[in-house]
Amino acid sequence: MASDPNCLTCSNGTCTGSFTLGSVSLTPTASSGYTFAFWNDGTINSTDNPLTINMSGDKELTAQFLPVLKFPLSGTLAARKLSHFYFNDTWTPGQCPSGTYEKHVGVDLQATTTDEVHAAHTGIVREIFTGQHSEWADAIVIEDDNNQFTTVYWHVIKYGNLGVGDHVTKDQQIATVADLGDNTHFHLGIRMAPFLSGTSDKGALPVNNCDSKPAYPEHFVNPELVTYE
Repeated sequence: MASDPNCLTCSNGTCTGSFTLGSVSLTPTASSGYTFAFWNDGTINSTDNPLTINMSGDKELTAQFLPVLKFPLSGTLAARKLSHFYFNDTWTPGQCPSGTYEKHVGVDLQATTTDEVHAAHTGIVREIFTGQHSEWADAIVIEDDNNQFTTVYWHVIKYGNLGVGDHVTKDQQIATVADLGDNTHFHLGIRMAPFLSGTSDKGALPVNNCDSKPAYPEHFVNPELVTYE
């Protein structure tokens, strides 16, 4: 919401208002359970709060808010970081017949088969994807209770009788890390959109739309930008 009282018309997360030419100060206010991440209008990519902009004409500016999550492994993301396969990294193998490059939509983290995986937030299990077990193992997708975002946990084995439709609470154990031999690791993805079958479980997406596969990042955000409890 802007400091100018004229900016009071809001609908579905979008606020509009009229301003005189000159400087305007914008202050983002996060809902409970979220934090402000950054502003973006295609040229501005700022974390300033408040943000001062010059109204020389019509402008459209997006404030990105991200959820406050529980880190799903023990320790911290910073301590678990691997030296490869980060958000936005380009993989040489393509998902398309043309060989289009694909980009990583999450972060890969150091893990062992003894590691427990916990839900990063409260929500509903929307998908338990059974992959090629010797190579990728399984994935679990959880949508938050307000249908605002999903998290995906790849290279895991589900815990106990966990099933699609189950309601889980933040920090509840949902899986253990799968044994992938020398390639054992854990993938965390965060998608700022409601659950979408066939997309919310993605670990990578092609650079361009291809064979019904959406282009990177398709609402996925960098897990390194999120605040963890």
